[in-house]
Amino acid sequence: MMEHFPAESEEERHQEYQEWAGTLDALEAMVEEIRTIVGYRRTLLKNADKTLQEFQDTISAMVMAEEFVRKDWTAEPPFPEEDDPDAGG
Repeated sequence: MMEHFPAESEEERHQEYQEWAGTLDALEAMVEEIRTIVGYRRTLLKNADKTLQEFQDTISAMVMAEEFVRKDWTAEPPFPEEDDPDAGG
């Protein structure tokens, strides 16, 4: 860490203060710019996540529809119908 030596004259102190103030202003501007960039990237990420979820939902719906169409509706059900008197039980 840099050691701070006291300025020898009032003019040097004033100049040093202005340099620090300029540095702080530049840092504040950088922080604000970073906040803007982070906010923009968060928005992009949220939009991408939403788009991905919609895509996954669409794929799932397509797979379910395809499985429904492929199902053999003429096959016997795996369990007897409750209303069927011939089912026994």
